[in-house]
Amino acid sequence: MAVLGAIYILYLAYRIATAPTAGRGVDRRPPPSFRAGYLLAIANPKAFAAFGAVYSTHQIGPAATMAALSALILVSCGFWAISGAALARLLRRPVLGRLVNLALALTLLVSVGATAWELAAAQGLLD
Repeated sequence: MAVLGAIYILYLAYRIATAPTAGRGVDRRPPPSFRAGYLLAIANPKAFAAFGAVYSTHQIGPAATMAALSALILVSCGFWAISGAALARLLRRPVLGRLVNLALALTLLVSVGATAWELAAAQGLLD
């Protein structure tokens, strides 16, 4: 599973780094519908994995867990929506859009790599 997860993360980083910027033909498509966004949100495998990990490691009761996870969803999704709207005008510049894509891909690789390194160290695999 770790190897499959690593391959998936590398694939995501590649797709992020090579994604078209907002100024290059992407704007010609109509914006996604509410239904499309909703379906993406409920079918997001990363969210299920993250929430499953939180739910399985913290036993504070089903109602409290659901309330905490719902608050987390509202805050994080709201933050991303507001941030995206605020940055949309800047990201239409092709060079800046490409730099942001590359920075996000690199951030993904570094954060996952740091986590993998810490887990390996905790298990004594780096000794």
